[in-house]
Amino acid sequence: QASIPRDDAAAEALYLLAQIDESLLVVSRDDAIADLAQFMNRYPEKSRGSDVPERFWKVYSRHVSDMAEAERWFDLAALHESVWNRTVRRAVNDANVLTEVARAYDKVGLPERAIVVLRDAVSVLVAKGQDDPVLVYELARLYAEVGRWRDGLDSLTYLDRLGVPETHVSDAAFLKARLLAGSGDRKGAAQALRGVAQLPGMREVATLELAMMDAEVGSCDRAGPA
Repeated sequence: QASIPRDDAAAEALYLLAQIDESLLVVSRDDAIADLAQFMNRYPEKSRGSDVPERFWKVYSRHVSDMAEAERWFDLAALHESVWNRTVRRAVNDANVLTEVARAYDKVGLPERAIVVLRDAVSVLVAKGQDDPVLVYELARLYAEVGRWRDGLDSLTYLDRLGVPETHVSDAAFLKARLLAGSGDRKGAAQALRGVAQLPGMREVATLELAMMDAEVGSCDRAGPA
């Protein structure tokens, strides 16, 4: 009988080990996730032609949901950082799981990493012919958080095409004003805030923001050369 090549034998052993871990109690999820992640990293070609990404996502998505429910944000971010493989994107069937991962990164003060995850989530949805306006809003908000004004405005333009959810109309309008101001377009920011002032219950807060913006511009003018 011909011997099995060493790499093939190791890959098969690792795959079987992950299956055993997956079939055991919930406490073995970490082991199954780690074994499947190791398989994808060590054998990328075999992974692409197997069901390993799907098996990984099945276990990983449940684990992420449980960790998010328990608000284990640091552990969740650390897990994703150590095991995520882009091959898994094909297996993602619930982009909300990636939204929870992004939320974890944001909670522990890593908004740039959160942006990477949300961009993955948007790519997954686009590939499946789906969309999630709230997810796109969150991406724009994170761009504002890290000062990537142009990227944030581009995301809001995409959000406008999708249709802003009623629950986020005022937030999206405020965010647009913030992004425009950050990019140096004070006139555009003021116009956006005047639009916010027309929304129900938003007149007072929008007027205050406009007054603060005018005061800031005035201070800058007074500080300039005579």
